[in-house]
Amino acid sequence: MHNEEATPSAATAAPNVWLVRGGKTSEYVAALVSNGYVGFRFELANMDLSRVESQAAIRELYLREHAHAETATPGQKGMLTWYVNRLSWFVFDVKIGDYVIMPETTRTRVVHYGTVRSDVYHVAADDGLPFRNRRTVAWQGRFTREDKPALRRLFDRSEAVWPIDDEEKRAFFEVLLGDEELEPSARERIRDAVREIRERLSSPVSSDFWQDAFLEPNARERMLRLLQRKQNLILQGPPGVGKTFLARRLAYALLDARADARIRSVQFHQSYAYED
Repeated sequence: MHNEEATPSAATAAPNVWLVRGGKTSEYVAALVSNGYVGFRFELANMDLSRVESQAAIRELYLREHAHAETATPGQKGMLTWYVNRLSWFVFDVKIGDYVIMPETTRTRVVHYGTVRSDVYHVAADDGLPFRNRRTVAWQGRFTREDKPALRRLFDRSEAVWPIDDEEKRAFFEVLLGDEELEPSARERIRDAVREIRERLSSPVSSDFWQDAFLEPNARERMLRLLQRKQNLILQGPPGVGKTFLARRLAYALLDARADARIRSVQFHQSYAYED
């Protein structure tokens, strides 16, 4: 049985904040806001993914549905990994009490925000509304690009689902704290989250920082020395093995702080080679 709507518990952990693009037109977004949910287009539209138990299971279903994916090029396999990751976040990782921010369109200045109220993702009946794959959301307000310059990068992202980074999360929480109707318990939770983020961004890299990077200390030190001396480093390997994750860890180590605002990522078109 799916409990499609529930009330967030008095959780002490800081809520996650998810960017979800609900469509390419403001009419789609208006339908989502007025009907109290968020969703996006699944390529596995007729499958109830709430019954699967892992990201690997979603990948297997996708390969079964799209037989050509087994013979895909490396670039196409990278897109498959990208797509499966976003499905998995929406199905498994979005929790009650998390916040969702949803731009009206890819070029809009307006963003809607609200809290997640469903404990699981669910597939709705065919009611004529956009996106049958949904999470129930209590929409609470909106802001514009001009309201918070620190959040402008969110307007440029094209991802369907994305967990925003600490600097963007802190800026968004400051938007929430300016809401006079925010409940006292939620206000205290958000203040604690902002305090935690500030400490994390300003704290130096600790000794256990590398535990999940699966690197021997000598390999790690060699990479950092090369970066300091050569000013560049190429990490190669198939999609999904952790190159971007490791690159961000190396950047943190060079800065001696988890300062996402001081890091920028540039992604080239998948048909480009390194020579380009």
